[in-house]
Amino acid sequence: MKILFVSSGDELCRALIARHILHQLDEKLEIFVAATEPVIEIPSSQFVAMKALGFDIDSEHCSNLTELSGVSFDFLITISHGLHSLLKKNPLHFSHKLHMEFQEISSTQELQKDEFDCLTRLSDEMRDELAYFYHHYVEENKNTFV
Repeated sequence: MKILFVSSGDELCRALIARHILHQLDEKLEIFVAATEPVIEIPSSQFVAMKALGFDIDSEHCSNLTELSGVSFDFLITISHGLHSLLKKNPLHFSHKLHMEFQEISSTQELQKDEFDCLTRLSDEMRDELAYFYHHYVEENKNTFV
């Protein structure tokens, strides 16, 4: 089963966390991450915090949308708002499209206060949502997807 997470460049960290969480649930899944903008470097403070939480958030696992135009996906999952028009410009092949909304972590003031706690809350929320997605969509439909 092929799953693509799409985010804007400034929310790339969330897409990489999502990829890591789903791989923990099922290593057989083919999970891709794509950014709508050129990949920007993950801020070092977020990188350090996510490594401390046990996430592999290497941005090398990220593609640009145009690189995936010929690939067919079972699920396209958007994580950022405002991607509808960009997806029209970069048509992708997919069977199902979902949008997952997670708490904002872009508030500089909040990150400076306690980035580790903020990212811990975010990753906990993402684990819950992705576990639901996995158990109710992926596991129940494994035989229907190629």
